[in-house]
Amino acid sequence: MTTIPFTLSLNSLRFPVISLAVLFALLFAGCNEFDENKANPTATFTKIFDSDDFSTAFRPYDLIQTEDGGYLFFGTIGNFSIGNSDERPYLLKVDSTGDFQWEHKGKEPQTGTLENLIVLGSAANKEYYYFCRDQFSALPLAFKIDLTTGTVTEQVVNAGSSFTFPLSVATVKDTRGTTQVLLQGYNSIDNITLISKLDTKLNLLTDGPWEYEIEKEADSLVIRQVNGFIDPLPFMTGGFEDNPNFFYFNGFRNFKFSFNFIDAASGEYTGSIDGSAVGDDVIKSATHISANTFAMSRLTNGDHSLFPFKEDVFFEAETSVGSPDFNVGAIPFLELADEARIVPKKITIADQDFILYSVDTQSGQLALLAFNTLGELKGITYLGRGNKVTTGNFTVTKDNGLAILGKIFVAGRFPRFVLFKFSEEELKGFVGL
Repeated sequence: MTTIPFTLSLNSLRFPVISLAVLFALLFAGCNEFDENKANPTATFTKIFDSDDFSTAFRPYDLIQTEDGGYLFFGTIGNFSIGNSDERPYLLKVDSTGDFQWEHKGKEPQTGTLENLIVLGSAANKEYYYFCRDQFSALPLAFKIDLTTGTVTEQVVNAGSSFTFPLSVATVKDTRGTTQVLLQGYNSIDNITLISKLDTKLNLLTDGPWEYEIEKEADSLVIRQVNGFIDPLPFMTGGFEDNPNFFYFNGFRNFKFSFNFIDAASGEYTGSIDGSAVGDDVIKSATHISANTFAMSRLTNGDHSLFPFKEDVFFEAETSVGSPDFNVGAIPFLELADEARIVPKKITIADQDFILYSVDTQSGQLALLAFNTLGELKGITYLGRGNKVTTGNFTVTKDNGLAILGKIFVAGRFPRFVLFKFSEEELKGFVGL
């Protein structure tokens, strides 16, 4: 793994050395709202993580800033010529300036990588995990990550005897504040969506997985996705910090791909935002803000819309993605790519709450949009020009800045990880503070 550093500024470009890395950077560099900070090399930088294996393709999913100030990246690695069906889990650890420390490449039978890292344990002793699927048995797999050595250890996952084809994973809190793991899966024999609630040792907390019947025709969509033959459907699950009595999952239930609300004690369905039967009219992404308020995105008839501050999402009611009532306040964003990855999160900047979206555009750039809690756009910037850049994920950093993990196509062709790091002052300037 080779690190290619360069600095990106609104008004100028400065490179420390003349090299092939500079040529790549010049192809990539584009305008953005953030300025360079040379005084503190951990505050502002941009780095590409290259590979001398030109047959290898990387796909970013998640990042976490670790206790040492560095970053843990998570995604997949695959063969450039084969496509999604060959992808395995991939980890990359860098220090606080973005310099390479170690990498880990998952091996057979690991496949079907779930998109987010899971953090368990206490604040003083955090434990990091990733989840995927056994290529042969379709059972869920979990691996504990040693941040010092870069080694991973397989963990026993007891999600129930009927649980197969894991699709998404998240942590939630119960009514006592205890952390639990929600695992969404699919049983192709019985045609049911499954939700298993696990403790922090990954053991099932209920008599069996909760089951939600789906239409037979959905089977081919799920199987084609988990085998990497189609672009991912937006499976997800999660909970609500201020209301542990419910959780949600985005997936097939009954005859549609829906955003479903579930009673956390009984597993009973309580309400939904229904999409289409084939997953082309759906909630594309979502993050809970508070009470009945979400930040969401919607895909309808090939067009994307954003809901940066949707206040009328009720856990015990039914509506649909295409309903006029539901779409009040939608912000059409036709600039998004057809298969755009869209990541919304609530962050705090200078004691003020904002909703940030990181999205893929048709022009091959990563767009970052900031909305206040009134749903007003307060900032927009684009990262990348020349070489295509797409969204992975982002996180607020310990110095109150922002780290964005993306994918850059080096020389316009080779998919690699790229890290953008911006300082607190740059982030405040971005939203006009």
